[in-house]
Amino acid sequence: MATAKTHKFKLAALMFGVLLLLVLTGCANMSTTIELDGDKFSGTRVMDVTFDVDELTTRLPGGLSELDGLIDTAIPNELKYSHEVENDKAVYKFTLSFDSKQDYINKLKNLLSGKAPEVTFSYSTGAFTRGVTYNENFESRELFSWLDKVITENKLTTTSQNYSSESFWTQTGVKLNLDGEEYTCDGGKVEISSGGQSVVSSIKISTAFRASGDIERSMQITVPSTVEKNQLNLIEGYLNDAVPDSGRWSKRTRSSSIIYTVEFTAGSAAKLQTYMEKLMHSDEVALSFDNTQDSSQPLAECSELNESLDFSYFGGGNSVSVTYEVSSELSSPYQINIDSGDGNKDSGAVSDGSKLVCSGSFSSIKFNTVLRKMAKVECIDYNLIQTGDNKFIREIIITLAEGTAPTVLDSLSNYYSEKNAANTDISVENSSTPTVKIYITGSAKKIVAAETALFGGVGARALGYDKNWGIFTYHPKTNLMDSYDISSLVSLANVSSYIYTYSCEGNTITTVTCTVNGEQISRNLKNEEEAVGFSIANGIQTITIQGYYFNGWAVFFTVIFALILVALIGLAVLVYLYKTGRIDIPDRFKNREPEPEPETQPIYTPIPEQYRIPEPEPEPEPIALPMPEPAPRDLTESFDDEPEEPDIDFNIAIEPEPEPEPIQVQQYIPPNMEPVISYPERYRPPEQFVEPEPSYTPPVPEPEPEPEPVVREAPSDYTDQDMIDDLDALGLLGEYTRRVHKVKVKVRKMRVEVDDDDDE
Repeated sequence: MATAKTHKFKLAALMFGVLLLLVLTGCANMSTTIELDGDKFSGTRVMDVTFDVDELTTRLPGGLSELDGLIDTAIPNELKYSHEVENDKAVYKFTLSFDSKQDYINKLKNLLSGKAPEVTFSYSTGAFTRGVTYNENFESRELFSWLDKVITENKLTTTSQNYSSESFWTQTGVKLNLDGEEYTCDGGKVEISSGGQSVVSSIKISTAFRASGDIERSMQITVPSTVEKNQLNLIEGYLNDAVPDSGRWSKRTRSSSIIYTVEFTAGSAAKLQTYMEKLMHSDEVALSFDNTQDSSQPLAECSELNESLDFSYFGGGNSVSVTYEVSSELSSPYQINIDSGDGNKDSGAVSDGSKLVCSGSFSSIKFNTVLRKMAKVECIDYNLIQTGDNKFIREIIITLAEGTAPTVLDSLSNYYSEKNAANTDISVENSSTPTVKIYITGSAKKIVAAETALFGGVGARALGYDKNWGIFTYHPKTNLMDSYDISSLVSLANVSSYIYTYSCEGNTITTVTCTVNGEQISRNLKNEEEAVGFSIANGIQTITIQGYYFNGWAVFFTVIFALILVALIGLAVLVYLYKTGRIDIPDRFKNREPEPEPETQPIYTPIPEQYRIPEPEPEPEPIALPMPEPAPRDLTESFDDEPEEPDIDFNIAIEPEPEPEPIQVQQYIPPNMEPVISYPERYRPPEQFVEPEPSYTPPVPEPEPEPEPVVREAPSDYTDQDMIDDLDALGLLGEYTRRVHKVKVKVRKMRVEVDDDDDE
């Protein structure tokens, strides 16, 4: 939905286009003047457009006021304008202001239609170059594309009268006022080149980091020996002003060149930046030196020197041949990266053993130098501990030199933790011997998977274990094969050898075979009880360990089998003894239910006298003594009456009471649980009135009479053999035999006890 403001803008654009077509049928003259501060690249760009006032008044009733209103509606925010009338000519000044080169380019992007502005500027009035170079890839009329766009989009032209920007504007030239000096060029495009030729052949910058913490820098500037005397005087005057108070400069003359060397010492990176800003005559110098961490090498203590340098003062905007080198007493320079505006990349720096050197042609450049101090690794233990059948622990211990920074230990631990290896535990011990321990626990498959995640080398990894196990094999033979590749670990730790150990509780190792890159090495252990341990070189390793162990399961199964066999034999003996009647089932395991009476009456034969068990004599019944009847009591006297006070004669002699005669107790009488009434001594009744306490004897239940066995008399000619035959016919012979055997045993025991009593 169109707004009132949109309609107003379209109406103004339409009127302004008609004005240009009908009124301004002639060409408009345009001239450009650029006022520029060379150090900051700040200033203004003024474009003067001249119109004829008489023709403008004739064609446009509102005159200049109406024209100003149309311009106010259509002009972009980047442009400001004003006008003045001189000699019947109306001169409109369109001004573009900017604070920096980037600000200038950003505003040009908004004014140019679909075109990226390019501005090249170099300016020097210093000791090494003199002159200016200023180029732009556009014309001044192109900054009025906003006007061209309004005309073409609203179709304000006809086939007979087409609008053309090139034919409408007449550009009379460009003036550049640079720090008080004027430069000119024809047309509407800025193309100015005046002087600016550099006399510098090459520059060499060297930086050395000392153990004391100081940063030493030297800068060599080489110029041809053909340079004029006055130019050399400017260079030496520049050096006198730019070299720090703590530094010095010197001059050496060769056959074809003159070398100026500047040397100074800075106590910090900030101080070095201040010195370089003065030497480079530029505010675009930046320098920092910070401790960092190299993710590809966690054992390194890293630091970075970042330095941005602008060589425009020496090359006048052109590239200068630069050699940049860094050395350090604390660490080794590792890499120099450069960034010339198209991204950070490796400079291809090379090391001569003590310093890192890179070179190239630069106008402005950013150097990123990485310095690394490698932590010293004392030893790497690569251990395999077998805890059971297909149960292993891979223990990797990296022992570093004493005094290693804790940050290195934490960095190494984080380096392996970020690989997210399963079944892995990583710990750090920062003691007198700093160590990083890696534990991998699990089956052979899990060990291989975790090591692959930590160290790589998928094709070279394997771990297998087999044995000729049997349930009755007391010493099974074992065969362990451990193949691995820890090249990444060795290269990371910067060591060339390590120690491999294998241990298994209960396993006796006999032979160890090591295959290193196809070469086989065998050895026999002197002490078979100790773990395997030896040093081998880096590369793909295959360790084969043969041995045997004592099989505790075989002993367990043997004991179980022996116990089962003994139990079966004992059970067979018990069954035999029970069948033959020599043993009987205990009474508590017998069925207590009454057995049904047989249809025929069994014949009981009296037991012979010598086998009879004497019956115990009955205990004598307790004798109950007669209880005396209680004496009558006089209950007429009331205790509520006050007793008369008797006359007491204190001189009466007291006769001693006779001692009571002992009472012979014939029978135990239970105590009377009745409450006892206690009377005062003066009111105690006489003994003849004391009622004796009754005694209670609990009734003793009479034993139930046992039923008399029905004894059937045997015929006079009935013998013992006849009795045995009858019992056998009834199936009671075994029961009778067992009872007779029990009776004999009891009688025998009683006889033995009686004999012992007789001896006493």
